Amino acid sequence: MTKDKRYIIGVTGTPGSGKSTFAKTLSKSIGAKVIEINDIAIENKFFSKIDDDNTHVLKIKPLDKYIKKIVNNANEPLILVGHIIPELTVDFDVIFVIRCPLDTILKRLQKRNYNKNKLRENILSEAFDYCNYNIKKRDCRIIEIESDKDKHDAIRATKLQNFNKIKHLERTNERTEELIKIIKENMWLGL
Repeated sequence: MTKDKRYIIGVTGTPGSGKSTFAKTLSKSIGAKVIEINDIAIENKFFSKIDDDNTHVLKIKPLDKYIKKIVNNANEPLILVGHIIPELTVDFDVIFVIRCPLDTILKRLQKRNYNKNKLRENILSEAFDYCNYNIKKRDCRIIEIESDKDKHDAIRATKLQNFNKIKHLERTNERTEELIKIIKENMWLGL
């Protein structure tokens, strides 16, 4: 990939799935600039309030408009990273959806001191494939990557695959089984 071609890559997934780690690795290999959507939202105050869970409630429309300006003015490949990629109207060339086992996400988010409500929200988001479901109608290539179960910073490149309904059904059944296990082991989450 040459630096003079504007190529827009999205990296999305549930918090704790390994998005930023994957984006940094990808950036080094293709020479693209990484833009963390959450950082832009906070730096530019694209949120209406901080809710009871200490979460920024984003103003999607002004954030989307700002991100589009960045993309339109880019003269190099960009990697946009964030769990809100599905909410943006940017025209991506490719979107990577980073997936991760539920128990791994739970452990990572607990280390980040997420409260019970945010843990529940994010586990359910991953279990029900929120990010992938909400981007599958995009007119771009969508690639899923399963984040390594053991190492937060390792991505199994051999798991690259195009999204299709059969794989989605198989994965949904696996995620349902994982969710049941998480519920049984973590009743305090109130799932």
